[in-house]
Amino acid sequence: MKQIAAYVRPELASVAYDRANCLAKTNQEVVADAISASLLGMGYKSPLECGHKKIIRRSYLARARKKKRAQVTLSRVGNVFIGGWFAKDSVRELLSIARTVGVSVQDLVVLGLNKFKAEKDAGMEG
Repeated sequence: MKQIAAYVRPELASVAYDRANCLAKTNQEVVADAISASLLGMGYKSPLECGHKKIIRRSYLARARKKKRAQVTLSRVGNVFIGGWFAKDSVRELLSIARTVGVSVQDLVVLGLNKFKAEKDAGMEG
């Protein structure tokens, strides 16, 4: 498994959480949907598959330890983390597509969440 992580503006995180609640999806599934929406607009099919096929249980000793950072990453200040864990092969394929298109995976997540926000805003107006 490999993690996809994005740091987004709070209003986009809110769109993601609202979408997850309305559609009874997990945040991971919303991240995958956002990436899929972005890639479809670029003519690609998303390699990410969502589901609950495997549950990984960690013992206390095996848990990842939070590392102290010497410096604050300025691009993350004021932003909210959203992400999920996906199959390694799917993430590798996604990274390859992102390189081909010339964007980062975070950009794909943000673009997709912006599309969801536009849909939500249009639905409120109409």
